Amino acid sequence: MKRNPDLIFDIGMHIGEDTEFYLKKGFRVVAVEANPTLCREAKERFSEAIASGQLRIVEGCISDKTGQVEFFINNKVSEWSSFLEHLGSREVGSVKTLLPAISIADMFEEFGMPYYLKIDIEGADFIPIQGLANSPVRPVYVSFEAANVEPAAMLFNLGYKRFALARQRRVPETKLPNPQKEGIFVEHSFPLGSSGAFGAEINATWGSLEDCVREHVICKYLYRNIPGQQDDWADIHAYNAEEAKLFAATKA
Repeated sequence: MKRNPDLIFDIGMHIGEDTEFYLKKGFRVVAVEANPTLCREAKERFSEAIASGQLRIVEGCISDKTGQVEFFINNKVSEWSSFLEHLGSREVGSVKTLLPAISIADMFEEFGMPYYLKIDIEGADFIPIQGLANSPVRPVYVSFEAANVEPAAMLFNLGYKRFALARQRRVPETKLPNPQKEGIFVEHSFPLGSSGAFGAEINATWGSLEDCVREHVICKYLYRNIPGQQDDWADIHAYNAEEAKLFAATKA
């Protein structure tokens, strides 16, 4: 399977804040989105990148099944939409629709292995990570929304030994380094709700899996449910040093 040092998978494109950033950094992007309305809007917004071949949008729901899957589009908060009804229908209910089921293995086969795999699919972040288990080639970096640390343990067993927990309310404070450490240098303001910087440029400290678990506990129990303060949440980033060497050799 081909390693692609210039490719990022945006699994859970949503309204495209992350895809926009990755494109600005000079990467090719394959973006997956389940919500048909958001796909239509993204096709208009990124029409030039699609026409040039820098962006591919894959419409459907990442799944470990084949055929079609049920997807629940929340009636109020689009990022709550999920293939899990209890998540997609939170607070105000949802609209159920049938969508194509997309296998992460099929995506790797079609597009090759990305340098960075960003995952944010409500309640299903573990599915693409499980898909890595059967692949002989893996991304250098993987990130996912830290609802829990189980996916981090899965990644550890797949060769990812360095982890960082990025608090998401700090994302708008991110200042990108110049000279750059990933892609090309760009001026960029990160909106709240975007995943933020990636790889060597993230606004967080790299450490061991144990460090990450400790930080996750602190974030989950000390930065949530504080009177007068909005809840914080986090993404976990993972780094595979062996794959970094192999991707570097491919790039050279």
